[in-house]
Amino acid sequence: MKGGIKVAFYKDEILKELLVEEDYTAKQIEQFLYENENVTVLSDDRSISYNKAIKYKVISKKEKYIYRSGSGNNDYDLPNGISTVYEVEKIS
Repeated sequence: MKGGIKVAFYKDEILKELLVEEDYTAKQIEQFLYENENVTVLSDDRSISYNKAIKYKVISKKEKYIYRSGSGNNDYDLPNGISTVYEVEKIS
């Protein structure tokens, strides 16, 4: 169980990647994030709720190293590997 939410779905429902210019439900994106490591989704929406009615369009995909600011003293976290970053925008 991740984040205190029990999630149940069939493995064949899980997407292995998101395609640019394709539309996905919020539920599909949440399942995708839940099951895939080293994936980040940037969105114009504050939260992606587990809702089949809300849809998002993938507008870009990048595979990059992600550097994050650290906990202080002008440091940052070094990436362990390349991450995939998807940018999505809410369409309904």
